[in-house]
Amino acid sequence: MPNLLPQSLFSFELTWVSPAGRLLWALFLLTVFLFWTMLLMKRPAVKYKNRFAGPAIIILGCGGGATLVFAGKYIFDDTFSALGQVTMGWMTIYSALIFGVWATIMAIDAKQIKIPVSRTKLLVAAFVSMIVLYVIGAKVDALTIPLVWMNVLIFIITISLMIWSLPKREQDGTWAETILGAFAVFVMMTLLYAVIPHEWITFATSYLNFTKDVKISTGGEFVLKTWMHGEFWADNTRLIPFEVNMVHLQDQTTTIIYIIGAVINVKLFVAWQNRNAPYPKKAELAEGEEAPTKTSRFGRPVKKIKKAKASA
Repeated sequence: MPNLLPQSLFSFELTWVSPAGRLLWALFLLTVFLFWTMLLMKRPAVKYKNRFAGPAIIILGCGGGATLVFAGKYIFDDTFSALGQVTMGWMTIYSALIFGVWATIMAIDAKQIKIPVSRTKLLVAAFVSMIVLYVIGAKVDALTIPLVWMNVLIFIITISLMIWSLPKREQDGTWAETILGAFAVFVMMTLLYAVIPHEWITFATSYLNFTKDVKISTGGEFVLKTWMHGEFWADNTRLIPFEVNMVHLQDQTTTIIYIIGAVINVKLFVAWQNRNAPYPKKAELAEGEEAPTKTSRFGRPVKKIKKAKASA
Protein backbone atom coordinates (compact mmCIF):
# COMPACT_ATOMS: atom_id res chain seq x y z
CA MET A 1 0.00 0.00 0.00
CA PRO A 2 1.63 3.31 -1.06
CA ASN A 3 1.88 6.30 1.23
CA LEU A 4 -1.11 8.47 0.34
CA LEU A 5 0.21 11.58 2.09
CA PRO A 6 2.04 13.98 -0.26
CA GLN A 7 5.73 14.70 0.20
CA SER A 8 5.45 18.04 -1.59
CA LEU A 9 2.70 20.36 -2.80
CA PHE A 10 3.19 22.91 -5.59
CA SER A 11 6.99 22.64 -5.22
CA PHE A 12 6.76 23.17 -1.43
CA GLU A 13 8.42 20.42 0.58
CA LEU A 14 6.14 18.89 3.21
CA THR A 15 8.66 17.02 5.31
CA TRP A 16 6.41 17.20 8.39
CA VAL A 17 3.50 15.37 6.74
CA SER A 18 4.91 11.87 7.00
CA PRO A 19 5.81 12.11 10.74
CA ALA A 20 2.36 13.58 11.40
CA GLY A 21 0.62 10.92 9.32
CA ARG A 22 -1.52 9.30 12.04
CA LEU A 23 -2.47 12.71 13.43
CA LEU A 24 -3.59 13.91 9.98
CA TRP A 25 -5.56 10.71 9.30
CA ALA A 26 -7.33 11.00 12.66
CA LEU A 27 -8.27 14.63 11.94
CA PHE A 28 -9.46 13.67 8.46
CA LEU A 29 -11.64 10.82 9.73
CA LEU A 30 -13.14 12.95 12.50
CA THR A 31 -13.93 15.71 10.01
CA VAL A 32 -15.71 13.27 7.68
CA PHE A 33 -17.68 11.69 10.57
CA LEU A 34 -18.68 15.14 11.83
CA PHE A 35 -19.91 16.07 8.35
CA TRP A 36 -21.96 12.87 8.09
CA THR A 37 -23.46 13.52 11.53
CA MET A 38 -24.66 16.97 10.49
CA LEU A 39 -26.15 15.55 7.27
CA LEU A 40 -27.93 12.84 9.24
CA MET A 41 -29.29 15.33 11.76
CA LYS A 42 -31.07 17.45 9.11
CA ARG A 43 -30.83 20.46 11.38
CA PRO A 44 -28.26 23.25 11.80
CA ALA A 45 -26.42 23.08 15.09
CA VAL A 46 -25.88 26.83 15.39
CA LYS A 47 -27.94 29.90 14.60
CA TYR A 48 -27.80 31.55 11.20
CA LYS A 49 -25.77 34.50 12.48
CA ASN A 50 -23.00 32.09 13.57
CA ARG A 51 -22.53 30.52 10.15
CA PHE A 52 -19.69 32.92 9.49
CA ALA A 53 -17.81 31.76 12.59
CA GLY A 54 -15.86 29.12 10.67
CA PRO A 55 -14.57 31.45 7.91
CA ALA A 56 -13.83 34.09 10.55
CA ILE A 57 -11.72 31.61 12.54
CA ILE A 58 -9.81 30.64 9.40
CA ILE A 59 -9.17 34.23 8.28
CA LEU A 60 -8.22 35.63 11.70
CA GLY A 61 -6.19 32.56 12.73
CA CYS A 62 -4.25 32.36 9.47
CA GLY A 63 -3.66 36.12 9.54
CA GLY A 64 -2.39 36.06 13.11
CA GLY A 65 -0.25 32.98 12.51
CA ALA A 66 1.27 34.46 9.33
CA THR A 67 2.09 37.63 11.27
CA LEU A 68 3.93 35.61 13.92
CA VAL A 69 5.88 33.67 11.28
CA PHE A 70 6.82 36.85 9.39
CA ALA A 71 7.86 38.69 12.55
CA GLY A 72 9.87 35.75 13.83
CA LYS A 73 11.78 35.34 10.58
CA TYR A 74 12.33 38.90 9.37
CA ILE A 75 11.86 41.33 12.27
CA PHE A 76 13.34 39.73 15.39
CA ASP A 77 16.69 38.01 15.59
CA ASP A 78 17.30 34.30 15.08
CA THR A 79 17.38 33.62 18.82
CA PHE A 80 13.86 34.89 19.32
CA SER A 81 12.67 32.92 16.30
CA ALA A 82 14.23 29.74 17.68
CA LEU A 83 12.42 30.27 20.97
CA GLY A 84 9.10 29.43 19.39
CA GLN A 85 7.52 32.39 17.60
CA VAL A 86 7.70 30.82 14.14
CA THR A 87 6.52 27.49 15.53
CA MET A 88 3.63 29.14 17.34
CA GLY A 89 2.69 30.96 14.13
CA TRP A 90 2.47 27.77 12.10
CA MET A 91 0.56 26.04 14.89
CA THR A 92 -1.92 28.92 14.88
CA ILE A 93 -2.42 28.57 11.13
CA TYR A 94 -2.95 24.79 11.27
CA SER A 95 -5.29 25.06 14.26
CA ALA A 96 -7.32 27.82 12.61
CA LEU A 97 -7.78 25.72 9.48
CA ILE A 98 -8.90 22.64 11.44
CA PHE A 99 -11.22 24.41 13.90
CA GLY A 100 -12.55 26.72 11.18
CA VAL A 101 -13.55 23.74 9.04
CA TRP A 102 -15.22 22.10 12.05
CA ALA A 103 -17.14 25.30 12.90
CA THR A 104 -18.28 25.55 9.27
CA ILE A 105 -19.48 21.94 9.33
CA MET A 106 -21.35 22.56 12.59
CA ALA A 107 -23.32 25.32 10.84
CA ILE A 108 -24.59 23.17 7.95
CA ASP A 109 -28.30 23.45 7.24
CA ALA A 110 -28.72 19.90 5.98
CA LYS A 111 -32.16 19.92 4.43
CA GLN A 112 -33.10 16.85 2.41
CA ILE A 113 -31.99 16.91 -1.20
CA LYS A 114 -33.11 14.86 -4.19
CA ILE A 115 -30.57 12.95 -6.24
CA PRO A 116 -31.36 12.38 -9.96
CA VAL A 117 -31.00 8.59 -9.69
CA SER A 118 -32.07 5.99 -7.17
CA ARG A 119 -29.80 5.05 -4.29
CA THR A 120 -29.25 1.59 -5.78
CA LYS A 121 -28.06 3.03 -9.09
CA LEU A 122 -25.86 5.49 -7.24
CA LEU A 123 -24.22 2.68 -5.27
CA VAL A 124 -23.71 0.52 -8.37
CA ALA A 125 -22.19 3.44 -10.32
CA ALA A 126 -19.84 4.29 -7.46
CA PHE A 127 -18.80 0.64 -7.01
CA VAL A 128 -18.11 0.17 -10.73
CA SER A 129 -16.13 3.43 -10.90
CA MET A 130 -14.02 2.45 -7.91
CA ILE A 131 -13.25 -0.98 -9.41
CA VAL A 132 -12.21 0.58 -12.76
CA LEU A 133 -9.98 3.15 -11.04
CA TYR A 134 -8.46 0.42 -8.85
CA VAL A 135 -7.56 -1.70 -11.88
CA ILE A 136 -6.03 1.28 -13.72
CA GLY A 137 -4.04 2.27 -10.63
CA ALA A 138 -2.72 -1.28 -10.25
CA LYS A 139 -1.47 -1.28 -13.84
CA VAL A 140 -0.03 2.26 -14.00
CA ASP A 141 2.30 3.00 -11.09
CA ALA A 142 2.40 6.75 -11.75
CA LEU A 143 -1.38 6.99 -11.27
CA THR A 144 -1.68 4.74 -8.21
CA ILE A 145 -1.79 7.41 -5.49
CA PRO A 146 -4.05 9.90 -7.39
CA LEU A 147 -6.51 7.12 -8.28
CA VAL A 148 -6.59 5.82 -4.71
CA TRP A 149 -7.49 9.33 -3.56
CA MET A 150 -10.14 9.42 -6.29
CA ASN A 151 -11.62 6.22 -4.84
CA VAL A 152 -11.60 7.72 -1.34
CA LEU A 153 -13.39 10.85 -2.58
CA ILE A 154 -15.93 8.81 -4.55
CA PHE A 155 -16.69 6.76 -1.43
CA ILE A 156 -17.10 9.84 0.77
CA ILE A 157 -19.24 11.69 -1.80
CA THR A 158 -21.47 8.65 -2.39
CA ILE A 159 -22.12 8.07 1.32
CA SER A 160 -22.70 11.81 1.82
CA LEU A 161 -25.26 11.99 -1.00
CA MET A 162 -27.10 8.95 0.33
CA ILE A 163 -27.28 10.38 3.86
CA TRP A 164 -28.23 13.83 2.55
CA SER A 165 -31.07 12.40 0.48
CA LEU A 166 -32.64 10.57 3.42
CA PRO A 167 -35.86 12.07 4.80
CA LYS A 168 -35.80 13.54 8.26
CA ARG A 169 -36.55 10.87 10.86
CA GLU A 170 -39.44 11.61 13.19
CA GLN A 171 -39.81 8.25 14.92
CA ASP A 172 -37.35 6.67 17.34
CA GLY A 173 -34.63 4.39 16.03
CA THR A 174 -34.62 0.63 16.33
CA TRP A 175 -32.32 -1.27 18.67
CA ALA A 176 -29.92 -2.04 15.82
CA GLU A 177 -29.82 1.61 14.73
CA THR A 178 -29.29 2.75 18.30
CA ILE A 179 -26.40 0.33 18.85
CA LEU A 180 -24.82 1.36 15.53
CA GLY A 181 -25.20 5.02 16.45
CA ALA A 182 -23.66 4.43 19.89
CA PHE A 183 -20.70 2.68 18.25
CA ALA A 184 -20.25 5.61 15.83
CA VAL A 185 -20.31 8.07 18.75
CA PHE A 186 -17.73 5.93 20.57
CA VAL A 187 -15.45 6.00 17.52
CA MET A 188 -15.74 9.79 17.20
CA MET A 189 -15.07 10.33 20.91
CA THR A 190 -12.08 7.96 20.74
CA LEU A 191 -10.61 9.98 17.88
CA LEU A 192 -11.33 13.29 19.60
CA TYR A 193 -10.30 12.53 23.17
CA ALA A 194 -7.67 9.80 22.75
CA VAL A 195 -6.10 9.41 19.31
CA ILE A 196 -5.70 13.07 18.31
CA PRO A 197 -4.20 14.32 21.62
CA HIS A 198 -1.88 11.29 21.83
CA GLU A 199 -0.67 11.66 18.26
CA TRP A 200 -0.19 15.41 18.74
CA ILE A 201 2.01 14.82 21.81
CA THR A 202 4.01 12.16 19.95
CA PHE A 203 4.46 14.40 16.90
CA ALA A 204 5.40 17.46 18.97
CA THR A 205 7.96 15.56 21.05
CA SER A 206 9.57 13.41 18.37
CA TYR A 207 9.49 15.71 15.31
CA LEU A 208 8.94 19.30 16.48
CA ASN A 209 11.44 18.82 19.31
CA PHE A 210 9.11 20.23 21.95
CA THR A 211 11.37 19.38 24.88
CA LYS A 212 12.41 21.06 28.12
CA ASP A 213 15.72 22.10 26.56
CA VAL A 214 13.98 24.43 24.09
CA LYS A 215 12.90 27.43 26.14
CA ILE A 216 10.66 30.34 25.19
CA SER A 217 11.74 32.21 28.32
CA THR A 218 14.40 31.29 30.86
CA GLY A 219 12.98 33.63 33.48
CA GLY A 220 14.83 36.49 35.09
CA GLU A 221 14.38 40.21 34.51
CA PHE A 222 10.98 41.25 33.19
CA VAL A 223 10.89 43.09 29.86
CA LEU A 224 9.11 46.17 31.27
CA LYS A 225 11.82 46.59 33.90
CA THR A 226 14.44 46.49 31.15
CA TRP A 227 12.56 49.15 29.18
CA MET A 228 12.47 51.35 32.28
CA HIS A 229 16.28 51.26 32.32
CA GLY A 230 16.32 52.69 28.82
CA GLU A 231 17.03 49.48 26.90
CA PHE A 232 14.53 48.32 24.30
CA TRP A 233 16.04 44.88 23.68
CA ALA A 234 19.05 43.33 25.35
CA ASP A 235 20.55 39.95 26.14
CA ASN A 236 18.98 39.90 29.61
CA THR A 237 15.52 40.83 28.32
CA ARG A 238 12.89 38.19 29.02
CA LEU A 239 9.53 37.77 27.34
CA ILE A 240 7.94 36.72 30.65
CA PRO A 241 9.46 36.65 34.14
CA PHE A 242 9.39 32.88 34.60
CA GLU A 243 10.65 29.88 32.66
CA VAL A 244 8.49 28.57 29.82
CA ASN A 245 9.72 25.74 27.62
CA MET A 246 8.18 24.01 24.61
CA VAL A 247 6.77 21.20 26.76
CA HIS A 248 4.50 23.78 28.39
CA LEU A 249 3.38 24.96 24.96
CA GLN A 250 2.70 21.35 23.96
CA ASP A 251 0.59 20.78 27.08
CA GLN A 252 -1.38 23.99 26.57
CA THR A 253 -2.13 22.96 22.99
CA THR A 254 -3.34 19.57 24.22
CA THR A 255 -5.62 21.35 26.69
CA ILE A 256 -7.04 23.48 23.88
CA ILE A 257 -7.77 20.31 21.89
CA TYR A 258 -9.78 18.93 24.81
CA ILE A 259 -11.64 22.23 25.30
CA ILE A 260 -12.59 22.46 21.61
CA GLY A 261 -13.61 18.80 21.66
CA ALA A 262 -15.81 19.30 24.71
CA VAL A 263 -17.55 22.28 23.09
CA ILE A 264 -18.24 20.31 19.91
CA ASN A 265 -19.40 17.33 21.96
CA VAL A 266 -21.92 19.35 23.99
CA LYS A 267 -23.19 21.22 20.93
CA LEU A 268 -23.73 17.98 19.02
CA PHE A 269 -25.57 16.34 21.93
CA VAL A 270 -27.87 19.35 22.35
CA ALA A 271 -28.49 19.65 18.61
CA TRP A 272 -29.26 15.94 18.33
CA GLN A 273 -31.74 16.04 21.21
CA ASN A 274 -33.49 19.04 19.61
CA ARG A 275 -33.26 17.82 16.01
CA ASN A 276 -37.05 17.38 15.71
CA ALA A 277 -38.01 20.53 17.61
CA PRO A 278 -39.45 23.16 15.23
CA TYR A 279 -37.72 26.49 14.96
CA PRO A 280 -39.63 29.41 16.52
CA LYS A 281 -41.14 31.61 13.83
CA LYS A 282 -41.70 35.32 14.11
CA ALA A 283 -45.32 36.17 14.78
CA GLU A 284 -47.02 37.95 11.90
CA LEU A 285 -48.71 41.25 12.79
CA ALA A 286 -52.13 42.25 11.57
CA GLU A 287 -52.63 45.52 9.69
CA GLY A 288 -52.25 48.56 11.90
CA GLU A 289 -50.88 46.51 14.79
CA GLU A 290 -47.60 47.65 16.29
CA ALA A 291 -44.82 45.26 17.22
CA PRO A 292 -44.50 44.70 20.96
CA THR A 293 -41.81 46.86 22.51
CA LYS A 294 -38.89 45.38 24.39
CA THR A 295 -39.14 45.79 28.14
CA SER A 296 -36.56 45.70 30.89
CA ARG A 297 -36.73 43.35 33.83
CA PHE A 298 -38.82 45.99 35.60
CA GLY A 299 -41.38 46.00 32.77
CA ARG A 300 -40.38 49.36 31.32
CA PRO A 301 -40.60 49.90 27.52
CA VAL A 302 -36.96 50.12 26.49
CA LYS A 303 -37.60 50.94 22.83
CA LYS A 304 -39.94 53.81 23.57
CA ILE A 305 -37.41 55.38 25.92
CA LYS A 306 -34.68 55.12 23.26
CA LYS A 307 -36.99 56.62 20.65
CA ALA A 308 -37.93 59.45 23.01
CA LYS A 309 -34.26 60.23 23.69
CA ALA A 310 -33.47 60.11 19.98
CA SER A 311 -36.33 62.50 19.12
CA ALA A 312 -35.30 64.86 21.90
